Order: sequence, then C-alpha cells, then structure tokens
Amino acid sequence: MLLFEPLIIFVVLLVFSIHSEKLPTKCESCSVIAREFKDELFKIRNLPKAISRDKAEELFLELSERVCKNMLMYRIDTSKGSGIERFFKGTPEALKQLKELRDKGVKITMDVPEELWDKPGVESSLLKQHCEALLEEYEDIIVETIMNKTSFEIFVCSIEMKCPRFYKKEL
Repeated sequence: MLLFEPLIIFVVLLVFSIHSEKLPTKCESCSVIAREFKDELFKIRNLPKAISRDKAEELFLELSERVCKNMLMYRIDTSKGSGIERFFKGTPEALKQLKELRDKGVKITMDVPEELWDKPGVESSLLKQHCEALLEEYEDIIVETIMNKTSFEIFVCSIEMKCPRFYKKEL
C-alpha cells in the first residue's frame, strides 16, 4: 500500500494540472480554427484552380460545420508550454497515464467521474463556441480567402482581429 501512496499523489497532481490550464483566447482559437479550416480544405479532392464566389460559399458552408465540430477533439497539454503549441487533437498524455494506471488495477479517485474522462472539456467547448461566432462574423472574408487562396489566419486572425501571428510549428 505504501508503494501506491506516492502514485496517488502524482495522479492527483496530474489531474489538477489538467484542469488548471488557461482557457483559449479568441486569438488562439482563431489560429486553431484557421489551421483546421486549411487542413479540411486541403482534404477536398479535385479543388479547381479558379474558385468562383458560389463555389467558395459552397465550400465555406460544407467546411464550417465540420471544422467547428472538430474543435471538440482538441485538448490542451500544459507540458507543451503556453500559446498555440499547447493545443492538439487527441487524448492528453496525463489522461493516457491515468487510464494505464486504472487498467493496472490502481484505484483512482477524482472529482471528474470516469465516464466523463473522454468527453470534451471546457477548453474544447469554448473553441467550438469561438469557431461558430468567428465563422459567422467573418464569413465574407473567409469566403474571399477561399476564392483567392489566401491565408485565413493572416486575413481574419492577424488583420481583422488584430491578433499576433503565431509563428510556431503547425498543429
């Protein structure tokens, strides 16, 4: 039993660090949304070289719901520092470790019920809310970036929202 005591303290500290991270700012959200939008746009096969306004609007509508839904897959990993690098799709390392410990028979007591471990966190829900608001507010500019094949992140996040550019590695 003495062997598990330090382990339980470690788990409690890990859980505390998972829930004490800073929530995404609108600028961080914009950058994550812009990159996700770009990734989804690149997945479309047979994208014409010249994109008409009608086609750009169609693409905007097609991608908007998917991009905002994808925000629920994002998590924050405080071990990756601050800023845009802390956002990633998938399961946080700390949660993976908790699941491994549980699978090995370690009793884990937390404020968060186990059935909620894989549910989107507050940060994911906030990213989704920011996504819906941003896409609605800047729809015309985003459609223009699709038509002209220009950067959503530069035109919406940097120019319109006056956010600093996040020059760090891609998500």
